[in-house]
Amino acid sequence: MVPTSPHLLLLFALAAASPALAAGRSATLVLCPRDDSCAEELAWLDAQPALDDAPLQLAEGVLELDTGGWEDGEPLGEVFEEALIRAREALAKRHWETADGALLDAERALEHWAGSARTQALVDLWVLRGMVRLHQDRQRSAEASFQRAAAIAWNRSVVLPVDDEWVVQAWYDAQQAVLVQPTGRLRLSGSAPGTRLQLNGIDLGEPPLEVDVFPGQHRLTATTPGQGLEWKRELMVLPGQTTTAVTSFGHSGDPRWVTRQLEEAMAGTPVPSEVLDLLSDWAGRHGLFSVRVVMAEPTQGTRASDPVYSLRELVYDPLLRRMEAPRD
Repeated sequence: MVPTSPHLLLLFALAAASPALAAGRSATLVLCPRDDSCAEELAWLDAQPALDDAPLQLAEGVLELDTGGWEDGEPLGEVFEEALIRAREALAKRHWETADGALLDAERALEHWAGSARTQALVDLWVLRGMVRLHQDRQRSAEASFQRAAAIAWNRSVVLPVDDEWVVQAWYDAQQAVLVQPTGRLRLSGSAPGTRLQLNGIDLGEPPLEVDVFPGQHRLTATTPGQGLEWKRELMVLPGQTTTAVTSFGHSGDPRWVTRQLEEAMAGTPVPSEVLDLLSDWAGRHGLFSVRVVMAEPTQGTRASDPVYSLRELVYDPLLRRMEAPRD
């Protein structure tokens, strides 16, 4: 078994199925739990011949993004905000198709990202989406987008992202449509101590709690500050009805949870099936046939200014769903 250590550095080395493609298709992902030693450990790993010449990337960033369809390692929160900027710029020039594509990127980023988006950013997304739908003469879809923005913005200080008389009128109509409906109720509870909830970017506090909101689609997110976990869910609230949600952080979609499970696997703990599913799916979509998990562990008794590390590793076969020590 690989010995455990409080100072672990995990790395996946993803090798392509063909040696000819290895250089172009491999990825080296690193987890640095201690920021103060991360640079030294990365430098040491970078000098290891066994790791080839693949550039080092932070594991959590790549895991967070991988299913989103952009370059590996780009944070989803930044993707979301940048896509909104592109949409605004395109709409200012009346480039409708470009704006539509940018808004699609923003929606896809939001779908995969468990972080808490700003209320204004969420309102911007659905107002701009409504504006595009008006131009496309898709009246019902436009009304739904504006009403979603109005439900999110209720009792919040927001501004319209564009100055357009058609948008102003549609926004006014959406507010009226939302206001005439009875509110719905959210009943929220948490499965982990210290969980904090955010609704449409607004902090609600710790569960259990109940809140009244206007009907429509709402984005609920949760964090555990002590563990660094994130969770998200899109909730449809209906007039006069109660919607219940329970936060649950034990899923493979959270990159920090995944890396912790792999960290424990380095000490001999069985890997949860959700993690194996994620690794197999990941390798398949990238044309890879193996995942190498490597640990750089500080050697005891060395000076902090002159660290020495030992290299440990496990190898995962995504086809056989088997993780084991490498063969000599």
